[in-house]
Amino acid sequence: MKKVKSIAILQIISDHHEKVPIKLIRALAALDESNYPYKFYDINHSLDSNFRVAFIKLFAEIKEETVLVSMSCNNNYPKIEALIFLYLYLSLLKNKKVIICSAYFSLYETSLIQKSNVIFSSLDIDEYVIQHLGVAKLEENIFLSRMETLLSRYGYQDYRFWGYLTFGCYAKCSFCYNRLHFKEAPTVVKLSPDTVLDWMKVAERLGKTYFEFCEPNFLSDREYAIEFLKRLQYENFGITWRCKTRLDDIDSKVYEQMVKAGCQTIFFGFEHVDLMLLQRIRKGENSFEKFKEFMTYRKKETELQFSFMTGIRGETSEALRRNLDMVMCLGSMFNVEPNIGWQLLFDRKNRKKTYCNYVVAIMFVTNIVPYQMEVSSKLIRDILRMCIQEPFFDFLYLTESEDSLQLMQQMISYLLARPQQQIIKDYHRLLMFENGKLATLILKSRSLEELNRGILLLLGV
Repeated sequence: MKKVKSIAILQIISDHHEKVPIKLIRALAALDESNYPYKFYDINHSLDSNFRVAFIKLFAEIKEETVLVSMSCNNNYPKIEALIFLYLYLSLLKNKKVIICSAYFSLYETSLIQKSNVIFSSLDIDEYVIQHLGVAKLEENIFLSRMETLLSRYGYQDYRFWGYLTFGCYAKCSFCYNRLHFKEAPTVVKLSPDTVLDWMKVAERLGKTYFEFCEPNFLSDREYAIEFLKRLQYENFGITWRCKTRLDDIDSKVYEQMVKAGCQTIFFGFEHVDLMLLQRIRKGENSFEKFKEFMTYRKKETELQFSFMTGIRGETSEALRRNLDMVMCLGSMFNVEPNIGWQLLFDRKNRKKTYCNYVVAIMFVTNIVPYQMEVSSKLIRDILRMCIQEPFFDFLYLTESEDSLQLMQQMISYLLARPQQQIIKDYHRLLMFENGKLATLILKSRSLEELNRGILLLLGV
């Protein structure tokens, strides 16, 4: 009988939110049950504090000739940063066969980055090992009964449980890759309430009393969600939970049902106080007016999280100042946590005229790398070099904002003038990058061309 060669299972999603990668665990459990030889590599298990060094060491350790890359994450869409880091050090895998497991990477026009040794599979990793490696699927009741053992075996015992009731979103916000159009894209897919409740009961049995619904909009099918909330409240097995939704989808009635069913935290995409800019990104709601309405019935026990955005085409300094002031205002309220990020142009097909600004890439990287790990200038240099060489990744440094330099200068000045503030937290690494040299360069630059030249010089690209 021909001996089966060992394969590598690679997990490179730097998930500082630490949610259980359930599809990956299903795949590993199936391989173990069938005694299929493999070795598991996970960037999150690295002991190195330098993110770049950790990645290089991880890739250098892989000896197997076939590498299955897990791309599943906490809302079942692939994390684009995982693809960035894979291609960043792909050369270290030499001629190994690399199979990227994700049903949704057609979102990103990956034909632009095809390599002779890289295959994009339309299957998630748990489905791939069953269909292509011939391993037996672990029965669901057996899988769930072994969950505690499996979490400990693969190093995820401290990770949080999550799930979704509906998958997809009816909205067409231009900045969100949850609804980019791709072949056979679903609109809103409903998951069986029994399946969701069984999974929540497993979480409760293992002492995980905080659960996250990770779909982009928990209320995308309002009536379906309401019926689920009634059942969740009736069964009442002691779990509190977090979800995301839109300010124009929630009202006092459904909010009351959410609270009674255990909702503890709600995440809203506020994005901007400027109505014209909201219309430009096809947000489809007046966030400020809907927010004021929501706050008339919101209970203080409900933790609120809001995302804001800058870098929108046509955004002025005055509009940015009002947006930053709104973030600071919300952050001063009890149990409210806002954040603000720069718009990324995931939708390659529909973006307007763009401008090159390398700071956008640095902002992205400094925010996605786990906080306990160092973002070195060499890591940023490697990423910028790859983005310049691989046009597919140009969304990392392109912006639709013709005034992006002025907006960045305003934001940095705004933050430097408030050194003690603890509300806008996502830019500390940017401000301190290269001992503050990047922030100084941004403030002193008179044009985007001068800024970009200075960044390349600073990083030695």
